[in-house]
Amino acid sequence: VRIDGEPAQWVESEGRPTVLLAAGEHVITGRFEWQRAPESLAVNPQTGLVQLRRDGQADRSPTWRDGRIWLRPPASEPAAATPEDSLRLQVSRRIADGHPLTMTTHMKLEVAGSPRELVLGNPVNEGFTPMAMSAQLPARIDPDGRLRVQVRPGTFFINVTSRDIGITERIAFAAQPEPWPEQETWAFQASPADRIVDLQGPPQVDPRRTNLPQAWQNLPAYQMQPGQTLLLRTEKRGNPDPEPDQLSLARELWLDSDGGGYSVRDQIRGALTRTWRLDAGERLSLGQVQVDGQPQFITENPTSAGNGVELRRGRLNLTADGRIEGSIRELPIPGWMADFREVGATLHTPPGWRVLAVSGADNVPGAWIERW
Repeated sequence: VRIDGEPAQWVESEGRPTVLLAAGEHVITGRFEWQRAPESLAVNPQTGLVQLRRDGQADRSPTWRDGRIWLRPPASEPAAATPEDSLRLQVSRRIADGHPLTMTTHMKLEVAGSPRELVLGNPVNEGFTPMAMSAQLPARIDPDGRLRVQVRPGTFFINVTSRDIGITERIAFAAQPEPWPEQETWAFQASPADRIVDLQGPPQVDPRRTNLPQAWQNLPAYQMQPGQTLLLRTEKRGNPDPEPDQLSLARELWLDSDGGGYSVRDQIRGALTRTWRLDAGERLSLGQVQVDGQPQFITENPTSAGNGVELRRGRLNLTADGRIEGSIRELPIPGWMADFREVGATLHTPPGWRVLAVSGADNVPGAWIERW
């Protein structure tokens, strides 16, 4: 093994030979000696281009399968003729409304022939800037915006996610040179919580009869031709009638030894779509509240005089510790000034106490009468 022309020592790491490199660019070369040539050689799946020469002759299309290059066909398979270089490219896009508006360009590449490097069109529409890319082949976006990819025979997928750089109301489909397809299928994912949009321009098609990915086939789809423009006309900002909050409460109660009250820990999870503040009920005194593990300020609601916390709408993971004083015969369910679709509680009793019966709950598996 040589690094930049100098002899190097390799070490074993996780069962594989490994070389240690300093930061920078390097050229690694190596030579193998066998008593008999192996049937195949392992190749890193992230490798893009491989040039193979056997007995001094170049092999334009080596058999590359399951992360290995086969030096000769398996005995059960006859040698296949070398296919001609070809590429079939399918492109579909998903436009997701929101702040910001994003576009995911999904490309399916069906490659035949020799491993090679290709320069495709620009996967990012005008008015958008790239954010992320995931690819099953080595790929990059050149400074001029075109996609450069190293291909080999097989079927591969590339996804490029971009966002708009302004307030986008018109998204045009510009023609690109071959092998870019002459038409694309676009899907639109609305965000009613942000705005209500009326789409105008190309006719809508049945998404099940398109090349859209399976996960996008429940969205409205449009067949785009070069020169066509998808217009996004905003009818209303925000959602005037969002769905109710979807919250569940899991409560733990510790009864005082003298029966004077309960220590409480509440775990509230779910989705907030209407509520921006969560207040405790009259008998629940809050000690501390955490959202996603971060402590929150407990403030007084000037309208109801209840103590609570202000929240952002979206997914909620709240933990609250507090006290319920007074009579232990009646417990507020759920104890918060909010509606819950599900409430569950676990009661921990001190030594010498036993729960005989509980009324008002659907299921009380630990009570004496329930067990009897």
